Amino acid sequence: MNRHPLSQRQGRAPLRALCSAALLVLLLTGNVWAAGSAQESMAGTTQGGVTSETLTVPFRLGAAGVQTTNSYGGRTQVKVRGTGQASGAEWSDAFYIFTNAQGDPVEPYHPDFWFTLWINGVPVDAFVDRIPPYNPSHVYVFQISAPEGPLTFAVGDLGIDDNAGEYQIVVRDLPH
Repeated sequence: MNRHPLSQRQGRAPLRALCSAALLVLLLTGNVWAAGSAQESMAGTTQGGVTSETLTVPFRLGAAGVQTTNSYGGRTQVKVRGTGQASGAEWSDAFYIFTNAQGDPVEPYHPDFWFTLWINGVPVDAFVDRIPPYNPSHVYVFQISAPEGPLTFAVGDLGIDDNAGEYQIVVRDLPH
């Protein structure tokens, strides 16, 4: 897969290091932004032992994201659709960046850390066995082994002033 030219990546290295350090401090101290009323979650439902809910996760919330109403543990299915701008004018979905800084299409690539789906404060990579192939419809269905408790879904970005777009996420317990 093609990635950004080395010169562009080197220019972001200090910013990424600074953002990574800031995020680590926030997560360790428990002071991640309180999204409060900006969180958009539909109440979860439980029918026949299956818990599921639908969330809208605006990119403008950045790493704070939206937390599920219900708790999940073990095998959990996640369906995510949507795109947005978290890295300037570059467009991304849950797993891939697919335009450059000018908004022109590029060969989709999975970034190392930022600008895609995060679960519980870390990139989705920590929850999946492998990154799914790029889907031009920007819809992905995958399973995770959820830790016990609510899940928080977000886009990995601390500089949220220029963000646009959203994820629509459906979370569902699977039989154990």
